[in-house]
Amino acid sequence: MPIQFISAKTIVRQLKQIGLLIPFILYCTFAVGQQQDTTVFRVSGRIKNFGTGILIGTIRAFGNDSIRLDTIEVKHDSLNHTTCVEAPQVIKYEPIDDRFARYRKVIKNGDSVAVDFADGQLKCMEVVAAPGLNITINGTAGRSLTAYPSGSAENEQLAALRKKFYPLIDQLSDLDYSDRKIRDSVLKAEDRLTTAATAIQSDFVKNNPSSIVSSFLIWKQFELLNKKNPDKADSLFQLIHPIDKDIYKQLMLLAQQNRNKTITELSVGQLFPDFKTKFVYKNSSFNLKQTLGKYTLIDFWGTWCIPCVKELPKLKSYCDKFSHKLNLVSIASDDYVRWKAFLDKKNYNWVQILDQDIPKLSERFVVQVYPTKYLLDPEGKILMIFKDVTEEVWEQLDHLLMP
Repeated sequence: MPIQFISAKTIVRQLKQIGLLIPFILYCTFAVGQQQDTTVFRVSGRIKNFGTGILIGTIRAFGNDSIRLDTIEVKHDSLNHTTCVEAPQVIKYEPIDDRFARYRKVIKNGDSVAVDFADGQLKCMEVVAAPGLNITINGTAGRSLTAYPSGSAENEQLAALRKKFYPLIDQLSDLDYSDRKIRDSVLKAEDRLTTAATAIQSDFVKNNPSSIVSSFLIWKQFELLNKKNPDKADSLFQLIHPIDKDIYKQLMLLAQQNRNKTITELSVGQLFPDFKTKFVYKNSSFNLKQTLGKYTLIDFWGTWCIPCVKELPKLKSYCDKFSHKLNLVSIASDDYVRWKAFLDKKNYNWVQILDQDIPKLSERFVVQVYPTKYLLDPEGKILMIFKDVTEEVWEQLDHLLMP
């Protein structure tokens, strides 16, 4: 089965981004210097024209779904980093700033706004990390981050894949759908580039069946299919060739086991199902039961959703004015770097959650429109459901909260 490639434009048109970075930080039990050489992973090298900055990635544990944040400091184009890993995996490191963004003006709800059309894969460097491995990164920071790993067979395979694959993504990110006169030709170009990218990934999996990179690609395809086409998703297991501590097969099995936990679409009058999550901004965990006793507004949003972002200042005004009567819970469908960078600049001092549990909260509650809001009474029963932008949210809050 070919590995399907979803272009940046398709994702933008669906107004849905799949995040790879998670905010829950688990620190190594011991300092890296205390680890045995067989558990340490080292990466060094040079990225010309990068200057100074921070690259962030996440490292997965083996045996559970926990992850930890890992940061690489780049100084004057150079990096020299040591960390610890339990099992082989592909780590995607990306800068915390927007140096590789490609902004274009678009019209949203009558407003002219700048939207970043650069695919996230153009902003990152990917490496194969494994216990005891020392690798080198070399590349350039220009319109995108073109840095490639070497030092092991798996990393050289990954570098070769990226060199074939990412020029196609680069072209996809530059496609402009705004001119209706040439829209048909743009869509044909998208199909051509997508087909070529699909073939590159499929050929890689076919020719490198025991590579952890192949397992990574299969897992990403499984994520896309798991809810929409479970049978097709399950057929991908036959492409996974058992290797020692295959994190991606483990993640596929976990997602498969949790598939039936998806809840049917919620309706007014129901108790909102309790949930717990560890993916909370500046906190270790959150339980919905904490909100009982006050009205609660649950807001599903994302930094990529312009109408969602425009509503946040008004949400803050209600949070500040009615904190004794109202709980706010925001759940973002986003990637960690973008989400955290956005919140770090704001003072949105209510519960902020990144939607990265397995299954995701948006999947459990069948959230398909952004923003979507659920207004709960003090006992946790759903009073109102608001899909898309509507003034009715504020009217209902005023009715309930005003003296």
